[in-house]
Amino acid sequence: MPNLKTLPARVKAADDGGTGLVEALVATYDVDSSGDRIVPGAFTKSLDDWAQADARIPFIWSHMHNDLDAYLGEVLEAKETDEGLWVKAQIDMDDPKAAKAFRMLKSGRVRNYSFAYEVVDGGPDEEKGDGENLLRELKLYEVGPCLIGMNQQTRTLVAKAHTKEAVSDKPWSDFPDSAFDDEQYARSCILDRGEEAGTAKERYGLPCREPDGTLNRNACHAAASALAGGRGGPDATDEQKASAARKLLTYYTESLDEDPPDAIRELAGDGASEDTEDDEESSTPTSSRPSVGEKAGRVLSAKNEADLRTAAELVQGVLAQLDRDQEKTSDTGPATDKEPPAKGATAKEPSRVAPVNRLAAELSVIDMEGGRAQ
Repeated sequence: MPNLKTLPARVKAADDGGTGLVEALVATYDVDSSGDRIVPGAFTKSLDDWAQADARIPFIWSHMHNDLDAYLGEVLEAKETDEGLWVKAQIDMDDPKAAKAFRMLKSGRVRNYSFAYEVVDGGPDEEKGDGENLLRELKLYEVGPCLIGMNQQTRTLVAKAHTKEAVSDKPWSDFPDSAFDDEQYARSCILDRGEEAGTAKERYGLPCREPDGTLNRNACHAAASALAGGRGGPDATDEQKASAARKLLTYYTESLDEDPPDAIRELAGDGASEDTEDDEESSTPTSSRPSVGEKAGRVLSAKNEADLRTAAELVQGVLAQLDRDQEKTSDTGPATDKEPPAKGATAKEPSRVAPVNRLAAELSVIDMEGGRAQ
């Protein structure tokens, strides 16, 4: 289990270009409140290891490694400076929760950074004998913003805001799957089924961008229809579909200038609509929110409660009428105002068509009043 170190930050500068880039000093060489002091060069080997592995250091909210929503982005550059460990990170602005975290950083409402590490070489400063604990070499696991810190010297250096992107209205039929290479297709899609799914075309789904990366309005509409259940919906888990819905929700609100379909808002789960507003609620990702199924169930029940109650009353009324007709048949024979049937003729059972037709008519009225007539 890696050690964790959290450090308060101050916003130094912010400009209005780019697409969610953050520059921050995430560790300094000062003594923090726990008595630790990082020695210059402590991160050198670990940064070299990351570079040799051709891997990106994760940019994670408050060390929440088990929460997919806490993965805000990745570190593009990292280096040791005279002040400490400097990083430039790219936040995933397609993710509403990551975008909200960015806004919190840019506005200065979040003023802390943290990093997870393992001590490779460390111990008391025996030369000074002042009780300081020197961290000479550290293995770095991840960095990111948080709410509570130890060191007063870390800070956000630059937060470059997301700018509205251009949207294409070209027919999506102009871009068959064969027009994309694997990398282009992965960037285009909002649905990720995971590495175990197979090839890029099997793993990713619901493309929304053209091969050159331009967002396509018609592709977004098609993705929304599929997520809402069109043609049976995509083959994916509820969480994977919810993640895709959250990305699509961002496209609708920040790029398409359209109201997202209710089905996409519902599928995105609790808090998704709030994430499109720069509100004052905590931006801390949570794994305790209800599942997509629970959310959809509550919305469905509230939405249709009146219709369901009316339908239930109609069904009960029809059943009661059928019971009364059945009792009359048992006690006195068929209830009828007509003359008795001729000798040898067979008496017919009382008709049940009328109450059933009445029920169907009433339900049709309910259906049309709710705007759901087929």
